Amino acid sequence: MQQRGERKDETFMTRHAIVVIAALGLTSCALRESTLPVVRVEGTLIYFERLALPPSARVDVELRDTARADAPARTLATQRIPTSQGPPFKFALSVPAAAIDPRAALSVFAAIRDGERLMFITDTHHSVPHEGASGMDIRLTFVASAAGDPAPGIVTPVPTAYRCGDETFRIAFEEGRAYVTLTDGSLMTLDRLKTAGAPESPRTFTNGRLTFVQATEGAQGPRVQFARGRMALAPCTRID
Repeated sequence: MQQRGERKDETFMTRHAIVVIAALGLTSCALRESTLPVVRVEGTLIYFERLALPPSARVDVELRDTARADAPARTLATQRIPTSQGPPFKFALSVPAAAIDPRAALSVFAAIRDGERLMFITDTHHSVPHEGASGMDIRLTFVASAAGDPAPGIVTPVPTAYRCGDETFRIAFEEGRAYVTLTDGSLMTLDRLKTAGAPESPRTFTNGRLTFVQATEGAQGPRVQFARGRMALAPCTRID
C-alpha cells in the first residue's frame, strides 16, 4: 500500500512539474515577444472643410513601404478609426522593427471613404524615419466630384498611367488642374499655371514639388513631361 501511495505521489509531482515547465516556457516566449523592438508612428489626421462625415464613413490609416517605384506599395500596418472620434483623428501604428527592410521608404497614407466614395485622401508624401515618429500632423484633402458624376468622389476624367524616368504616375488632366496618384496610392492635386498664350500652348500643372507639362495632342495622345522641384523636364511615356 505504501509503494502505491509513493507511486501516486511521484506521478502527481511529475505532472505538476510538466505543467510548471510548460507555463514557464510560455511566459518566457511572451517576455521575448514583448521585448522585441517595435517601430511606432503616431499623429493626427485633420481636414479644414466644414463637412460632417456620414455615420457609414470609415477612416483608414496605413504605414507603407514605397521604396519600389515599379511595384505597389507594401502595407506594414493598418488602423481603422471610428468617425465618432473626430475630426481630428488620432492614429497610432506599430510594426516589428524586424519586419522593415533596411532599404524601405516608410510613409503614412490615409483616406476617408463612404462605401465606394472617396471623400478625403492624403495628397502629399508623409515620410517616416525607420526609428518611428510621433506628433505627426497630416492634412487630408477633400476629393470633389464632378457635377453629374454618378459615383461621387471619383476623380474624373479617368486617369492615365505614365512612366516618367524611373517613376510611375496615374494622372487625370482637367482644364484647371491635374490629379496625380503616386505609387503609394496618395493623391496630389496640381493647379494649372495661368500663362498668356494660344489655346494650343502647353499646359503646366504644378504644386512646387511636382510639375507636369501637357503639350498638344500627338499621334499617341497628349505629350507629357515631368520634373521634380527645379530639375529639368523629362519626357513621360504612356503605359497602355
